[in-house]
Amino acid sequence: MEKYKWEEFYDHGGDTKYPILNNIFSSNGHAEKQFFKCTYPCVGGSPCGHVGTVGEYTEQIAAHTSLYRIKCGSCGARFVEEAMFFDHIDRSEKSRTSEKCLVEKRQNINNDRDSVLLAYRNRNMHLLLARRED
Repeated sequence: MEKYKWEEFYDHGGDTKYPILNNIFSSNGHAEKQFFKCTYPCVGGSPCGHVGTVGEYTEQIAAHTSLYRIKCGSCGARFVEEAMFFDHIDRSEKSRTSEKCLVEKRQNINNDRDSVLLAYRNRNMHLLLARRED
């Protein structure tokens, strides 16, 4: 049986309390990763079905909407999360190829307001809690 640790926090105005799930613990007391399933409609109308962590899900939605925040100036790869960009740089440094991606070549991408809001709504609409096995 999983144990959930709930805490409360106040919104920015300070009047409204919201419960948040701080950590999820398995029966052995270790923190468990949460996985999410993407239900974004693909070609033919069937749901995507990709399962991953929050960061992986965020990158998956970006692949559907083509809205990214960061571009690698060396190879052209695009990212939503900064952590994914730095992971890309680390993997490039360990690669045996002669072409290395450099953190100095990072390019920030400026998207228009309407596109960002649409992507934000899509990210929230097409999210289901899942298990790793899904």
